[in-house]
Amino acid sequence: HAAAYWRDQAKLKGGPVDARIITTTSVSGIYGNIGQTNYGAAKAGIAAFTIIAARELGRYGITVNSISPSAFTRMTEDLREYSDEDKKRRDPKWIAPVATWLVSEESREVTGRVFQAGNGQFAAAEGWHKGPTAEQVLDPYQAGKVLTELARKARKNAGMDGMDLD
Repeated sequence: HAAAYWRDQAKLKGGPVDARIITTTSVSGIYGNIGQTNYGAAKAGIAAFTIIAARELGRYGITVNSISPSAFTRMTEDLREYSDEDKKRRDPKWIAPVATWLVSEESREVTGRVFQAGNGQFAAAEGWHKGPTAEQVLDPYQAGKVLTELARKARKNAGMDGMDLD
């Protein structure tokens, strides 16, 4: 287990190490994809693991980040039709620069992040944030009114492209 190893190394050294852990998640987990509940839940768990592990291991000099690749591979080729241009934009080679940078010394200040790579762009996923709030009420009927209003005011969930659903 990498975290245990690097934590032990930091204790032996008597201070922080310069170590990296990189996980792999998916837009199915960070944004949700219809028809992929089990896969999406597992990948969402990896994204959450990344953020929590980064907070736990930062004091040891360990960064933890995740890559959410968008690539044309044997696993994705049957999902839909891809144009030649789509295939070029989704070539797995576009993932390598992110992984290479994340293991470099240049990334030592970046931790707890999920980076998307592929389909012509890099992106930093922003995760969950607290939205609108209201005072609690005990009556379920009144709570329903309050919660309905909060849902109306809240930012929409993201679609598979990471942007607000219409």
